[in-house]
Amino acid sequence: MKKAWMLLLSLLMVLGTGLTAKASSRTDAMSADLNVVEDYDLIFTYPNKVLEYKNTVDFRLENLDGVTSTADDWGGVLDGKHEKIGVVGVYLHRFDSAAFLGFTYNELGGFSLPLQSLYNSYGDTNHGLGNEILNDIPSVNPLFDLFWGKEMGKLGVGVKVSYADSKQSMTMGEDYSAVHGTVASGKMVDRAFQADVQVGLGMKDLGPFQEANFAVGYLMGKVEMAQSRVTADHLADDAYGWWIRDNGIYSVNANVNLKHELGANDNMKVFGTYRLNSFGLKGVDDYDLIYGTTATREADRVATHLRGYHAELGLGCNHTVNEGDGLVSAGVKAQVWKHKNDASMFVNGVDYVSQDRTTGAGDIVADLKISTFALPVFVSVEAKVKSWLTLRAGASYFLFQNTNVQVDGTAQGMTFSGSMPSNITFNTGFGLNWKNWVLDGVLDTNDLENRIASVQPGRGLFFDGNVVTVMKADLKYKF
Repeated sequence: MKKAWMLLLSLLMVLGTGLTAKASSRTDAMSADLNVVEDYDLIFTYPNKVLEYKNTVDFRLENLDGVTSTADDWGGVLDGKHEKIGVVGVYLHRFDSAAFLGFTYNELGGFSLPLQSLYNSYGDTNHGLGNEILNDIPSVNPLFDLFWGKEMGKLGVGVKVSYADSKQSMTMGEDYSAVHGTVASGKMVDRAFQADVQVGLGMKDLGPFQEANFAVGYLMGKVEMAQSRVTADHLADDAYGWWIRDNGIYSVNANVNLKHELGANDNMKVFGTYRLNSFGLKGVDDYDLIYGTTATREADRVATHLRGYHAELGLGCNHTVNEGDGLVSAGVKAQVWKHKNDASMFVNGVDYVSQDRTTGAGDIVADLKISTFALPVFVSVEAKVKSWLTLRAGASYFLFQNTNVQVDGTAQGMTFSGSMPSNITFNTGFGLNWKNWVLDGVLDTNDLENRIASVQPGRGLFFDGNVVTVMKADLKYKF
């Protein structure tokens, strides 16, 4: 078994490493996957893990590379001092990659693209469903994550509830007196929210696995943009408005993480994730086209629906050295994304998708299918070189990455399939310990490499008047 472990570890170290999700500064500095290297941020996928990381105050300082803004900073606390209640915790303003479809909370508006491209085929960008408005689909801002965990016999149970929203409204007026003799007034409302629940379960000694963690979660979202406008002029029917709303935004996920001890210093992790996604939007633009003194009423309707799944299955190994002061870790995982987008468009009652399929005219993207398969590998090293200093490094690499895109247009179709080139991504960082405080940081690797390449005699790496840039940092206090 020992030889088999060393062979697997050596093979993975030679091959390189793979893509990792946004996580703590410790695992980012190691290019590590959270499912392989045990780390605090597992609480966001497996809430039962709060039982292991209780009594901690946690501050996250994001994007420190020359940006002084605190807009992305977040933090929280886990309190386990009350055994009858269990562990309770709260996090505020957490920007994390576990939001809908793997995008961060503030990127929800990115899914306006299918609706935008569809409407721009025929739409009038001066009206509500045009390019400018669709680029402004509201993004939700993270508000809080609430945690609860408790030991129940041999089981550890945990629950996480998260909420994010965005609310904006304004009243506006536009003077068209010089052109049409009109004065327009109206109200615009942008609203969006996202809520999710994650339940985790942990147990010991499940068959050949000394530790097993399971989690399931459900996320739902709502989006609404609306503008009402009324004009006062000689045209009797010169009122119009538009709205864009969700048509099914949800995501369901299931996760498993199993650990098998190979020896006193070695363990193997097997893990998997499955996420089922749905993101639907629909919109209506109701307006008058004005030609001189004649108004022609039009009502345009557009809809788009993105459905699909993301799945991954992985294997990793960990080897501790110097009685736990050092760690060598490696792993590999297979990732699959598969999504399909359906779209429809009616302009003044005419089904342009069906009409253009018949005539072969136009260029509406009616259906879009995207599938990706990736095989990343990763290797990580962590070493405690002083009682107060830990150094970390890691690298990631895609052994294989292929994307297939099928576009079904009303005039023509297109299929694209290809592999993306991959370079080794190297990361490094550090950990500082003082009493109950721990500071973990991720260094700017490009900055570090430039300093190594330009070492001057007697000056060293860090004594030229500058220091290596810290990209992000986590500060924790145990109480």
